[in-house]
Amino acid sequence: MLLVAFPAKAQTTQFLPGTVKVESNQVTPNFPDTIDFRFSAQTDPGAPVFNTLELAYRIEGEVETNIRHSDLAPGDPLSADISIDTQKDYLPPGTRISYYWLLGTSGGETYQTPTQEFTYQDTRYPFKELKSGLFTVRWFQGDAAFGQAAMKRVTSTVDKLSQLYKVNPDTPINLTIYPDTQTMFTALPPNTQEWVGGQAIPELGTIVLAIAPGDTAKIGRSIPHEVSHQVVYQATRNPYNVTPKWLDEGLAVNNQDQVDGFLIQAFEKARDERTLFPLRVLNGSFPADSQLSYVAYGESVQVVRYILQKYGNAGMEKILGSFKQGVSYDEAIQIGLGLSLDQLDREWKQSIGYPVPDLPAPTATPTPLAVIPTPAAQPSPTLYISPSPTTGNQATPTQAVVPVVSPAATQAATQAVVPVVTPDTAASAAGTPGNPLPTTALGASSPIRGNSTATASPANVNGDGTNGWLIAGLAGTAVILLGGLAVFLVLAVRKQ
Repeated sequence: MLLVAFPAKAQTTQFLPGTVKVESNQVTPNFPDTIDFRFSAQTDPGAPVFNTLELAYRIEGEVETNIRHSDLAPGDPLSADISIDTQKDYLPPGTRISYYWLLGTSGGETYQTPTQEFTYQDTRYPFKELKSGLFTVRWFQGDAAFGQAAMKRVTSTVDKLSQLYKVNPDTPINLTIYPDTQTMFTALPPNTQEWVGGQAIPELGTIVLAIAPGDTAKIGRSIPHEVSHQVVYQATRNPYNVTPKWLDEGLAVNNQDQVDGFLIQAFEKARDERTLFPLRVLNGSFPADSQLSYVAYGESVQVVRYILQKYGNAGMEKILGSFKQGVSYDEAIQIGLGLSLDQLDREWKQSIGYPVPDLPAPTATPTPLAVIPTPAAQPSPTLYISPSPTTGNQATPTQAVVPVVSPAATQAATQAVVPVVTPDTAASAAGTPGNPLPTTALGASSPIRGNSTATASPANVNGDGTNGWLIAGLAGTAVILLGGLAVFLVLAVRKQ
């Protein structure tokens, strides 16, 4: 008997035939609780008989498409109401979403409605809106001049980064401004810690900040910082890794108008006590302890300014440009500066008189570096220097909920998360990339990417300069050794 393998019939998706009349295809955002989708249609004689109806939607900036399924029994109306719980699956204001409906038959045929796109916005307040190219600024307290000042800082920051390092955004950036932290908290994820002063999710292109009308200092600090994160993310986006934390945060702090004194103090204390971090340690997450994170941010901006002073904007341009190709951290530094990451760390620390050990001799076969996967989307908080949200009258929301739906093409993007910091404390003079500030003039920074960090809490550092995390690590090692000894003794007794 001859067996012949026939290829499986490919399932194709096609648009709805003329015998299916769509009556309703609506989306209603009810910020911050839900997004409600509704579909209904009538069929003429001869139309396909459908047994499934699915909502397919994708968050712009994410790769995956989400499917919500609805079964249809014979005789059921061709309709569905599907709701996304945006308290459980949090989405910030300014999130762009594309969606379509899929109708399936028992014979395996699939029909699709045209793709629609809308932006999930906070409709509780009478927001004003300004658009300029890829950028949108929304605010509801303050006059037109306030919104124009915010937009000016967005566009001037993008122009500056483009001129200095040849990095440019290619997808929209949406900035939503609330007049105080109390009101802003209603737009952040449930159970957000009280010290948070804002949020940014670069892969979604969203920034949420609390800036009171007339607060020009905060406009000059928070907006350039956050826009820097957005632009650097978009310019270096690749499927393999993200920019090292010290580089991303150092650039963002250096991009601010003003710098904050608490970073100066934390950095100088660590420098004098000889407790600065190895630069390689700062590739990833910064310490959760606020005082140690201040050291990390202060050290990061100093390294960035050292690079700009010695190697110029061209060196930084090469480093950032190499990440688009998905190279490792060490490879990016080698391409941009012609030395290894460890050599950069040693060179910078020697320039400030910091003692450094000798580097080990290079081996013939270098150890390969692990590829760092791009993290999933998650909110990144902005540090707020006050231990509690700003008090005052909370804005009263309006009741109108107006959905916005328009056809548009969509595109996928990889993910990464970058944070925000807007501590309200006395600021010292700012430096320029070509004229780095001395070690006593550092900038404010944002909290750890993908992690929450407390603010203004006592440093987890002992009087002798020993870091708390080192003590915790030694204690953990001791516990493991004691546990192993206990197991050994038990086995020894059993053998007897």
